[in-house]
Amino acid sequence: MLQRIQSLYLFIVLVLTALMFFLPFADFSVTGNVFVFNFLGIINTQTNDLIVKVLPIVILLSLISFISIFEIFSFKKRMFQIKLGKINIIFLIALVAIEVVTVFGIKNEFNVEDIRFLFPLILPVISIILILLANRAIKKDEEIVRSVDRIR
Repeated sequence: MLQRIQSLYLFIVLVLTALMFFLPFADFSVTGNVFVFNFLGIINTQTNDLIVKVLPIVILLSLISFISIFEIFSFKKRMFQIKLGKINIIFLIALVAIEVVTVFGIKNEFNVEDIRFLFPLILPVISIILILLANRAIKKDEEIVRSVDRIR
């Protein structure tokens, strides 16, 4: 199952999505208080209070993880795998849009003095690229299978 390159790409997407559950997306300071933006929302680091809840990010990350797992294990249904990849790309684009809107909303609403974007903000973009590479490899496999069927 993981011997195919597209399965490896999809596994990396799954790992990147799992990392987003544990790493903060950005941190910023407002009048001496430090806040962290992660998958749950905006958290005040001094009081550990959840200030703004961002539920769509939790839902999208869960869906992306579930679809990635399902896509890895549906390796016998190549065309279905490609459709799942396209759905995953749509969810990842939505995730990027929500992250961007949230970050700029934070900037405008809290009068942020200093904002620091962290590495996990670009993980969905990397995941989109990996899914596109996986879909291309799946299409190549499908073409090989169809060419072999024509020979018989």
